[in-house]
Amino acid sequence: LAQGFRCAREYPLFYHCRSGDSDAKRIQKHMSVIPQQFKHSVSIEYERLFAIGGRDGRFQANRFLVQQSKHFRGV
Repeated sequence: LAQGFRCAREYPLFYHCRSGDSDAKRIQKHMSVIPQQFKHSVSIEYERLFAIGGRDGRFQANRFLVQQSKHFRGV
């Protein structure tokens, strides 16, 4: 990779995972319906919301992801 360039993300790098409780499968399920060209921007926004911290950050990030997947599924 050239310096300063990063690979496009298919999934968020940061999400809830503690003591056997993880949002990974939920994230994979919702990201699977998002078109490839939007996965990076959705992942970045998920991480931004998750970074708020605590339950509120996790809730907002997961709510955003559900809204995005519903949008792309046409629900």
